[in-house]
Amino acid sequence: STVEVLVQLNGKPKARLNLAAGLDAAATLAAVKAAPEVAALLEGKTLVKEIAVPGKLVNLVVKG
Repeated sequence: STVEVLVQLNGKPKARLNLAAGLDAAATLAAVKAAPEVAALLEGKTLVKEIAVPGKLVNLVVKG
């Protein structure tokens, strides 16, 4: 089964991804960063902080 994960950049919602249920925080972050729509948003920016709540949301704090 899958769960919908909200992806935020600097606290603002940017995407929703369907990921496998039961992923831990590290696996969730890896899957989110590998998604093409998120990779495009991160292009040319410096990742400052990663916050992951497995099965719910991922917040990426970026500079630039």
